[in-house]
Amino acid sequence: MTQNLYTKTVSSSMYRLVTHKDFIDTFSSTLDKLNIKYDMTITSVGNTVFTDVEFPDNKVKFEKLNEEFLMGIRLVNSYDRNYPITIMPRMKRLACLNGMILTRDEKSFNVKQSANLAKEIERLIETKFNEIVNSFGNLQTLVENSIADSIEWKLACKVLEKLLKQPKHLENILRNLNINVVKVVNPLTNTNELAFSSALAETAKLTRWQLYNAITQYLTHGEHISPYVEGALHTKAEKLLNTPLIEVKI
Repeated sequence: MTQNLYTKTVSSSMYRLVTHKDFIDTFSSTLDKLNIKYDMTITSVGNTVFTDVEFPDNKVKFEKLNEEFLMGIRLVNSYDRNYPITIMPRMKRLACLNGMILTRDEKSFNVKQSANLAKEIERLIETKFNEIVNSFGNLQTLVENSIADSIEWKLACKVLEKLLKQPKHLENILRNLNINVVKVVNPLTNTNELAFSSALAETAKLTRWQLYNAITQYLTHGEHISPYVEGALHTKAEKLLNTPLIEVKI
């Protein structure tokens, strides 16, 4: 556990962190009881705490990628109830350290902030932890399907343009694919549009897995991305991972 970061976070006078401290303490003590090794990173934004937990002894090998993924969990707790208590699977691709959050399998719970908080969270963790860990088994098929699904790179740009509404995010994500965004004026409508340029051959294709990883690379290694934006873009990335390109309307 990253104790120095944890102490720094929970001792801040800017937030009502007694509730968050109880939540995180209970979660970590329950993992200790279950004898599960973990590392924990905590981020505070307003009244909400995002906690990423990684399990260094739990890795998944994807044979077709010849890569390993580190298993983990993301916890979200909000004092002002903007979020319910949420526990969702999270993975890290070790080859590039890109984070993956699987919101389709997220587990949300409305646990009352009360004297019974510790007991409720203990019960919650003990009953749901194995279920969440086992959900990673379904991911291998999902990834293998995305690797086999490809599209011409200019059409791939259109897919990402439709998925990602903000030009700043689109530009940075496409840069991870060695593609540049160029703003041009449509002479017929006199409006600004986006065009794309690259050293890639006209017929070169990109897989859905490559598009997904371009997004997660930006979210993991990009600068000044808030947890709220990260969560929203992870949801869009997961939609791409789940949707065959032939079904995407451009």
